[in-house]
Amino acid sequence: MPHTLLPTIIWSIPPNPVVEINHNRLLAVLDDIVLKLPKKSQLSISHQSISEEELSRFKETTFDTALLLHIKDAQQWLNASETDHNRALPAGVIVWGESEVLGAQEILQWFHCNASDVIVMDEAEALLSQIMKEAMMRARRQRTLLQMSSSLFNESKKIQNRVDALMQDQMEGQKLQMGLLPEEVHLRGPLAFESFVSPALVLSGDFIDHFKIGDHCVGFYLADVAGHGVSAAIMTVLLKSYMSRYLMLSKLDKNQGIRSPVKIMTKLNHSILESGIDKHVTMIYGVIDYQANTLEYVNAGHFPHLALWDGGNDDWQQLHHASKPLGLFENTAFSAETRVLPEQYALLLSSDGLLEAFSDGSNDERMAAFQQQYIALAHEGLSLIEIVARLEIDKNNKSDDISILTIRN
Repeated sequence: MPHTLLPTIIWSIPPNPVVEINHNRLLAVLDDIVLKLPKKSQLSISHQSISEEELSRFKETTFDTALLLHIKDAQQWLNASETDHNRALPAGVIVWGESEVLGAQEILQWFHCNASDVIVMDEAEALLSQIMKEAMMRARRQRTLLQMSSSLFNESKKIQNRVDALMQDQMEGQKLQMGLLPEEVHLRGPLAFESFVSPALVLSGDFIDHFKIGDHCVGFYLADVAGHGVSAAIMTVLLKSYMSRYLMLSKLDKNQGIRSPVKIMTKLNHSILESGIDKHVTMIYGVIDYQANTLEYVNAGHFPHLALWDGGNDDWQQLHHASKPLGLFENTAFSAETRVLPEQYALLLSSDGLLEAFSDGSNDERMAAFQQQYIALAHEGLSLIEIVARLEIDKNNKSDDISILTIRN
C-alpha cells in the first residue's frame, strides 16, 4: 500500500509580511518535490505564522516535516530558547532563512533547539528539494518504527498477560498436587515416614505416598514420570488415583492385591498404557510387614535403587533388584524381592534429581555421600527437611525434580 505523507507545514516566528515572499519561493521548490514523489503519495502544504505564546500549537501538530522560516524578528525568540528548554523544536523541523539574519551563531542556536537541518536561502536553496525529501523519508521511517514499537509493546503485553494467567493456573495446580502428597513427617505404627518433593519448574513429575494396609502392614512408593511440567504432573495425579482405588478395593472386599507389589505393578502398567498418555514411569513400590519385620518390593526401572541402612553394622546396602519401567510394554513381567529387615534400620528412596545436587564423583559416589550425611544428621535429631536445608540440596539443583522418602523404625 502506498505511503500517504502527512502535511508539510511552513512556519514563521513571529508573523511577518516578509514571510509571504519567502513562501512563494518555497512553493516553487516544493512543487518540484511533489513531481518527484510516487503518484499516489500525497503532500499537503499549509502556511502558519505563530508567536511565542502559540508555541504549544507548534509542538502538537502532526507532520512529516516542517519548514521554519527564520526572519529577523525571530532572533529574540531564538536567544530566549537557549535558557528555556521548553522551546526545543519537535523532530523533523528544517530551518530556512536569509543569510543576512542567519549567521553561524544562529545556525548553532537552531541545532541546539533540535532543528533537523538549517538552510541559508541564498547559498543552499538548490539543496532544499533533496533535504526535504530526505527529511520526509526519515520521518516516514521513524513513524513506522514507532508504530512497530507500539505494536510490539501491545503484543508483548498480551503475551505477558497470557504467561501470568498460565503461571497462575500452574501455581493453583501446584497447590492441588502438593495437597495430594502425604504429610512431611508421619508415623505409621512403629515406622516414621519423612518425605520431601521439590519441582524443577512449578509442577512435579515425582510423587511419593504411603498408607496403612491392614493391622500390621504399610505400603509405600516413589514414582518418577519421564519429563517435566504439566503432562508429567497429570500422570502423578493418575498414579495417586490408581493407587487409591486399589487400596479402597482391598478394604472393601479384603482383596490381598494391595499387599502384592507384583500385582500392583502389573495393574499400574496396564492402566498407564490404557490411559493413552505417552509417558513411562519408573517406580519403587514396597510393603513392610512390621510384625514379621519383612520388606517385599518391586523396582520398576527406577534409579537410584532402594537403599537399606543396617543399624547393627552401621552400613548401607543398595538393593539392586529391578524390572522394566511402567508404561512401555504390555506384557512386562515384574518380579519382587523379599528381605528380612534388621533390628534397627532405615530405608531411603529418591529420584535421580537428588544426584544433580552433588557435583563431585560418580552417581554411586554421590548417593553414598548423601546416605552417610543423612544418617549422621538424622542421629543428631534433624528431620529430613532440616537435612535437605543443611545440605542446600534444593538450592544446588533446579534442572530436575527432587523427591526423597525415608522410613525408619
